Amino acid sequence: MMAAVQTETLVDRAAAVLSARRLADADTPALLMVSGGSDSTALAYIACELRERGALGQLAMLHVNHRLRGEDADEDARFVAQLAELLDVPLFSCDIDIAGEAQRTGENVEAVARRERYLAANEALESLCLHAATPLADGRILTAHTADDRVESF
Repeated sequence: MMAAVQTETLVDRAAAVLSARRLADADTPALLMVSGGSDSTALAYIACELRERGALGQLAMLHVNHRLRGEDADEDARFVAQLAELLDVPLFSCDIDIAGEAQRTGENVEAVARRERYLAANEALESLCLHAATPLADGRILTAHTADDRVESF
């Protein structure tokens, strides 16, 4: 007996989850958190395909340069800008001195980075929803993580 051929793609699976859990549809604006790493780059491509299929609405990307990795961080910002242009997705981008903020507040660098990243995301999502004439509560922030990443809040 021959094994069945797996033909379902990652995009198919994502579309099925979005639909089954009623997380998004063609009217749902989505902000993509794109760092420039392989996981968030894949997210950008997948989200564009989902938009084409009617599983997501208007898209925008957000890139936050935490200014922690010097030229490497600047290169990531340039890469994300090129990706946004290639995919024809509007880009929100900001630079935040995370190390300086952590020193000023006495907080952990990772905690400050997460907080500032999501503050920026909420501002960008608000702008995207305003542009899409959609209530903020209907917008979504999409992140991508590999199996090795620590889980962030949803």
